[in-house]
Amino acid sequence: VAGQAFGSLGQTLAGGAGFVAAAMAIRNLASSINEAGREAMEFEYRMGRVGTVLGEQAQELIPSLSADVAELGRTWGKSFNDVQGAMFQAISSGVEVADVTEFMGVAAQTAAAGYTSLETVVDGMTTAMNAYGVGVEEARNIANMMFSANKLGKTTIDEMSRSLGNV
Repeated sequence: VAGQAFGSLGQTLAGGAGFVAAAMAIRNLASSINEAGREAMEFEYRMGRVGTVLGEQAQELIPSLSADVAELGRTWGKSFNDVQGAMFQAISSGVEVADVTEFMGVAAQTAAAGYTSLETVVDGMTTAMNAYGVGVEEARNIANMMFSANKLGKTTIDEMSRSLGNV
């Protein structure tokens, strides 16, 4: 009789553990869905912010720029928030929409190599471009100079980006 009672108890506990595991899995799934929804809303909000600097072309350009943001983020290991903020900053600082994706690619490569945020690199590059009156065609040269100074250990890209506005 005692053996049957313990066997029954073991089955009950095993069944309860299965229920708990299933409940935890459902909770984790719900949490993941909630997080994905929150990230999607944040993505849309930030792309709307980019849209504010596009003017009348916003509706037409946002879908392709959204795809570019996602691709840049995946390729260079940058968050969508970082890419979107940097894209907003680049366009606000005078980078033409037609050139922004290529410009962002150069900036993303520099940010990855210099262990810094994309927004920091875009800030430094656009500050230099605007200070010296050069266009986006000089972006790679500016990025290379920033990275070379960083590599030589004289300064970091973060420090340069903060200081360029004071020059």
